[in-house]
Amino acid sequence: MFAPTVLAALTLAGAAPVPQDAKAKRLAAEWELLAGMWEIESATLGGQAYPIGNPPARYEFKVGSVTVAPTGAVWKLDIDPVADPKRMTQTEAERKDGKLVPVEGGQVRRAVYAVDKDKLTVAIWRGPKPEFPPSVTPDPDAPVMMIVYKRVKN
Repeated sequence: MFAPTVLAALTLAGAAPVPQDAKAKRLAAEWELLAGMWEIESATLGGQAYPIGNPPARYEFKVGSVTVAPTGAVWKLDIDPVADPKRMTQTEAERKDGKLVPVEGGQVRRAVYAVDKDKLTVAIWRGPKPEFPPSVTPDPDAPVMMIVYKRVKN
């Protein structure tokens, strides 16, 4: 029987265990990569172009959340940079007494993502059964919304 700390360090798919301190460092480094303002560059849904608006919406990523700049809508954001591909769970939320609280009956989106310098690619599962897409380049017929963001330079 594994101790809870050892179980927490194990990953699925037979990958080698990741020590908790290394995982925490990787998580902190990933939040540094994501932190800041991003703007949608392109979007597709099921392989078809999806309208992005003019001007495109901006999204401010901070540790644990993403806020939609024009509307103020906020999502609780949980990431797993150790998973392959990296995973992101977005939970519709609101701020109450300075804390981020999930909206009762709100949306929960499962996604995978990749960051390459000033480009963030997110594949969000839009199928009937909640699951993570298998990759950031899914089959065009899959029920996946692909969003490519570019970092907004100040």
